[in-house]
Amino acid sequence: MNIKHYLNRCYQVFNNRGIKGFIVFLWKRVIRCDRDVLFEYTYNSDDIKEVNLKENDHYTVHIIDQKNIEDINYREVLETALSNENQVYKEGLFKKDVLFVVLKKSELVHTTFIQFESKYKVILGEEARVPLIGNCWTSEKCRGQGVYPYILKLACKRMIDSGFSRVVITCDPNNYASIAGIKKAGFYLDKSITSYIFINKLAMQIVVQNNKKAYQFKYL
Repeated sequence: MNIKHYLNRCYQVFNNRGIKGFIVFLWKRVIRCDRDVLFEYTYNSDDIKEVNLKENDHYTVHIIDQKNIEDINYREVLETALSNENQVYKEGLFKKDVLFVVLKKSELVHTTFIQFESKYKVILGEEARVPLIGNCWTSEKCRGQGVYPYILKLACKRMIDSGFSRVVITCDPNNYASIAGIKKAGFYLDKSITSYIFINKLAMQIVVQNNKKAYQFKYL
């Protein structure tokens, strides 16, 4: 991340989180503890029943990537979906990343990103070529209507159809609602990772996979 990009990131964090949130953000650049549960979706796991949306006729789904990101018809949607701290995801959409946007009538109610060039994959122990679903957000008033698992299923289908055999997603182990949606979409638990990260460069990790615990150090 170059200086200009980092300064813009700091500005967006300060503008969005305020002085207290900004101080926390800076402190976490020095030392932090990340806890992740990583789920995977494979070609062979696509054997569950379809996930459907409630009030299906009220929702529209838009898929934005490098082919249509400059389409004037998506300008307003992109300005909303990529506002504040989400601006950091814009660059990837000009490459291989994909954005799924859900509107209820004309209101933005959900976003999901598929990322390829993400530093977080190093922390997760995943290769750059593996599609990583992240930064999923659903409007509070639309939660429980099947939007999240529906989009996850749609995202996985797109990746499988594009020739990928595996898709991964991660979340906080205490985010039970997100985990329920992930499982409903057909994902299976792969591993859990606890990372102690120092100055964003060195990580000490505890990885639990197949009921086996491993300790490792990783340079980021």
